[in-house]
Amino acid sequence: MEIDGKICVISGGASGIGLGLAKALLARGGQVVLADINIARAEAVAEELGPKVHAAALDVRSTESFEALAAHAPYTPDAEKYNVQAIIRQLISEKD
Repeated sequence: MEIDGKICVISGGASGIGLGLAKALLARGGQVVLADINIARAEAVAEELGPKVHAAALDVRSTESFEALAAHAPYTPDAEKYNVQAIIRQLISEKD
């Protein structure tokens, strides 16, 4: 899978397996969003890992939390093919 230049959103990305995945994707050239309920930890880890890592608040139990994350999804050249906002909204509608 080609990761270089892609934006990877990882729930639970501030610790454990999520953090391990974030580091692996970063090493392959990805940009990473650490989406985590513990935003303070996500911000601290993002600062440690460098400019290609960003933090976002996410409580996976909350539809509103996913909507807030989608509202801040960055534009990428692949936006037509991989529209993060549309994907998240579709998942939310399927859940309801």
